[in-house]
Amino acid sequence: MAQLAQLVAERQVNILVVGLPYNMDGSLGYQGHQVQKFAERCARHLNLDLEYVDERLTSYEAEQLMLAEGLSLRDNRSLIDRKAAAIILQQWLDQLRARGQEIG
Repeated sequence: MAQLAQLVAERQVNILVVGLPYNMDGSLGYQGHQVQKFAERCARHLNLDLEYVDERLTSYEAEQLMLAEGLSLRDNRSLIDRKAAAIILQQWLDQLRARGQEIG
């Protein structure tokens, strides 16, 4: 948490964007509730606003992007999570634009 607090201060972060793992039927299962509890604790500790993004199928989308780039899924497992995180952040940015909001 100390490392996150340092990054928040250095980069002047004011919103914590978290991917929320909904079930395919749109309900929030056990893992989703656990993510919410953790995210809320982090946001409180770091004094940040908190926003959630539906992360369903982002790992699949990341895998498809990697395959299109000719990358091996087996040899690049950690890259899948990084690409999925980038997709989640882009979805959040797109939602902001759709609502006519700006960052900052």
